[in-house]
Amino acid sequence: MTDYAWMSVASVDPGIVRDLRSDASFSEDEEFRKSYVAACSASGRGEPIPEGLLPETFFAWRGPHDESKPLAKRLPHLTHSDFWFVSAETADVLRRFDLGGCKLHPVEVLMEDRKTPLPGSYFVLDFNSWKDVFLPEHSPEFPFVRGSKTFRRPHFSNPDDIVALSKEALTRADIWWNRNIWGAFFLSDRLAQALRAANVDKPFSLKRCRIV
Repeated sequence: MTDYAWMSVASVDPGIVRDLRSDASFSEDEEFRKSYVAACSASGRGEPIPEGLLPETFFAWRGPHDESKPLAKRLPHLTHSDFWFVSAETADVLRRFDLGGCKLHPVEVLMEDRKTPLPGSYFVLDFNSWKDVFLPEHSPEFPFVRGSKTFRRPHFSNPDDIVALSKEALTRADIWWNRNIWGAFFLSDRLAQALRAANVDKPFSLKRCRIV
């Protein structure tokens, strides 16, 4: 059994962010729109998406003053937007492992014209897997969230081995969040190696974690 796991700091990588919207983003029902925005925010923290709040279709969006080129290329194998998106290739790897309570929902992603499909096939990764395995006493250099003495948040530049986890990290689900760590989720070594073998690991921005 391996003696380490991996932390994904993808949420602090602007390189995987894409502006994908849905009709729910522009709903005239204010209460529904508030619920949708709250669901998007919670999903970014690893919380499950409430039933009825995950759209089946998304489209590339540019604001009226956005001079960037229209989105026409495939999304990264892991993409952060209103929700977490993964490519079909990534989903194929994930399905081979214990995802805990996480689910993969097939979705359609369109170009800006809301008609032309974006190249590739995609799924929303609906997180719902948790382990309380972070060892703060063995992770003194892992930064706190500003103003907090409890919660930590990774920096993209954090080196390997800055985070220590208990041996419980080696059991149960192969992908999970830890409630005392914001903006990062974790993978077992076996899942991380499978993502590497499929050449879809780069956007996960993985940092090695020590097992103590």
